[in-house]
Formats: sequence, C-alpha cells, structure tokens
Amino acid sequence: MSGWVSLSRASEPISASRMEKGVASSYRMPVRLEVGWQIAEPRGVPGARVSLWADLVLPAVEVCMSLRTRGLAPGPPKEDVNRYVCLVPLGTRVARRERRVCAAPPGSSLTMRVADDSGRPLTTDCPVGPTDGSTRHANLTFTTPVDVYAWVAPSVGARAQLAVRGELSFKRGISLQFSAHAASGLNSPPMTSPTQVRLVGPGATLFSVERKLDEGCPAEAWVTAGFVDEWGHELSDRCLLGRYSLP
Repeated sequence: MSGWVSLSRASEPISASRMEKGVASSYRMPVRLEVGWQIAEPRGVPGARVSLWADLVLPAVEVCMSLRTRGLAPGPPKEDVNRYVCLVPLGTRVARRERRVCAAPPGSSLTMRVADDSGRPLTTDCPVGPTDGSTRHANLTFTTPVDVYAWVAPSVGARAQLAVRGELSFKRGISLQFSAHAASGLNSPPMTSPTQVRLVGPGATLFSVERKLDEGCPAEAWVTAGFVDEWGHELSDRCLLGRYSLP
C-alpha cells in the first residue's frame, strides 16, 4: 500500500487532493509597518496631498513535522526525525504605494494610525508633520489575526518524499487612517472623518509554493505537524496527521 494508511480526521482543512492531509492554526501575528511619506499642499484643492509608501514586514512561519518510525520497522527504536519547511520567509513584505488628498482644514495638524477594517485602532496616533514636501519615516508595530494552513502528502520519487505546501490569510483588513486635529493638540477630537488607505484587505492570502522533502524521510512513519516562528516558538499545538507508507 502506498500513501496515507490511517483514517482521515474530519476536522482537517479541505484539500484539493485526497492524498493531502492538513493542519491549521489561528493566532495574532506581530507585524511591523515601515512607512514613508511626503505631505504637500495641493493646488486649488483644500487639504493635504499625501504620497505614501508602506511595507508590512512579516515574521517567519514554518511548519514543523515530526516523523516517528518506532514500532514500524524491525531493529532498535530510532529517534524521531524533525523536518522544517518555511511557509512565510522572515521579512516578507506586503507593499503599498498610494497618493491621496486628505481633508485638512487650514491650521490643523495631520496624524496617522493603523486600524483594522472595523475601525479599531491598532497603534496610537503618529504626527505626520507640516505640508512642506519633506520626506519622513516611521516604524509602527502591532498584531493582527491570521489563519495559517499547511498540507502534507507522501509521494514517490527517486526515494521517499513528502510534498508540503501552505498559505497564510489575513482575517481582518489593515488600513492607515489620516485625521486632521486642531493645532492646539493631538488629543483633540478629529476635525473631519479619517481618510482611509487600505494596506491589505480581509481574506488577503499569501501562498507558499510546494516543496518536496526527500533527505531524511523514511519510507514509513507517523507524521505530527504544527507551526513555529523563526525562533522555534510554537504557534500552534502539534496534531497527528496519520501514518504513511511508501514502496
């Protein structure tokens, strides 16, 4: 018999192939926003013209698979084999470039902050600065809920292989909000409705290309899988995918 030889779990993520078994997790991912901007006064239009470049910088997400062969082959028990596959490389960037005119009454001060698609602020207000055309930069950090998935399938090549693919989805949208405040202080209420610049929409998904692992993969093993970050910290509980057997 070739492939998975144990029963599927009803709670697995849906896969396009019956040969794949999946693991999923939901958690709050720490994100860094690198943002630069220029503010100038638009000609003939009241407000402020914003030229914006923003990058969401993501941490790494890896799937860790433990391959257990004890009791499946004759001879003394062997140590479990741990294999790691990177789904989201460290420093992955989601870029946005935008030009927008923001409502800004004369004498007001502009601020910006990160918010989700419900309008809930994810960072505190950051002063934008005067409309003199100079370039400014800021780094803002926050967390946002994500779903991460990985699918594993045994396959036969020159030797035993495991094919792994995955994806990461943003559960909520992320936007930059620009607001005009009275010059008397940033703590005053906004003078106008915030101008929204969407950085990523709800459900936006990053896909990981399929990787095939053959080095160190036994011909038969129990597979347990979960997710870790770049430091090896667990992002989810490990779950048993099943046992595979390859000729």
